[in-house]
Amino acid sequence: MTAKEYLNKPWELNCEINDKLEKAARLRQDLYGRGISYENNASSSPNHSTDAIGKAVCKVVAFEKEADVLIDQLITLKIEIEHTISMVDDRRYRKLLERRYLFFESFETIAAKMNYSKKHIYRLHDEAISAVDEKLRTDATGCD
Repeated sequence: MTAKEYLNKPWELNCEINDKLEKAARLRQDLYGRGISYENNASSSPNHSTDAIGKAVCKVVAFEKEADVLIDQLITLKIEIEHTISMVDDRRYRKLLERRYLFFESFETIAAKMNYSKKHIYRLHDEAISAVDEKLRTDATGCD
């Protein structure tokens, strides 16, 4: 796995969390628009409406539980990546990598905050990724 793939894992996990939470929110919103019919329809069972609502509520809870598990994984992964980034010697690289891969900031935002041009940020990013690649290779092999 390359350094860039490794560093992008939190972003991917964060997107997955957002998808789960969005599904739960949409389903919850659909539930508010649904009422319970108290009419006795001969064509359907009297508990059909409440059963459908119960199933939908269970699905909302399931989406939220899945998101909670992913959030725990995201926190663990961010701590691990923060540790990896902290091993990079250059302070500028560390700051750029943290902002990009832990705070999910755009290159434009990072450039503005660091008072660099976007072109220079791209150059620094390439160098920072190379530095992380080096650290990951060193850690994997145990050799300098």
